[in-house]
Amino acid sequence: MWKRFCRFACHPAILVLVCLAGAFGVYEFENALETVPFALALAAAIAGLIFLATNRAAFSIYIGWMSLQHVSLSGERSFAGFDNYRTLLADQVFWRAAWNTFLVTNAVVYGEMLLGLGFALLAAGWMPFRKIFIALLIAPYAINEVSAVAMWRFVL
Repeated sequence: MWKRFCRFACHPAILVLVCLAGAFGVYEFENALETVPFALALAAAIAGLIFLATNRAAFSIYIGWMSLQHVSLSGERSFAGFDNYRTLLADQVFWRAAWNTFLVTNAVVYGEMLLGLGFALLAAGWMPFRKIFIALLIAPYAINEVSAVAMWRFVL
C-alpha cells in the first residue's frame, strides 16, 4: 500500500500539477487580493508546496532506510546496517564511475559557461554582422515557440 502511494503521490508530474493548480489559481485572482477565491487559490498553492516538500522528505527517508537492508529477489529483507556502503566504498568500479561523473560534469558545466561568456563578449562588442550573429544565437529558442504556435494553429 505504501509503495503504491509513494509511486503515485511522489511522482514528479503529480507534484508539479498540484503546484501549478495552486499557482494558476493565484495568478487568476491576483487583482482581487481580498476575495475568497484568492484565499482558496493561495491555500491550494501553499498546500501543494507543503505536499511537495513532505512527500519528497518521506520518500527520501524511506529510500535511506531501504539502503540499510539486504533485499533479495524473493522479497526477503534483513538488516544490513552500513555493510552495503562498506561494499560500495571498497569497489574500484564505483570509484572509477564516480571520478568519470565528476570529470564529465565539471567539463560540461565550465565548458558551457566559458562558451556562453565568449559568445556574450562577442555579441556585446563590435563585430561585423552582429545582428545576424545574435539572431543565430537566439534562433534555437525561437524555433520551439514557432513550431508550437504553428501546431496549435492547425489544432484549433
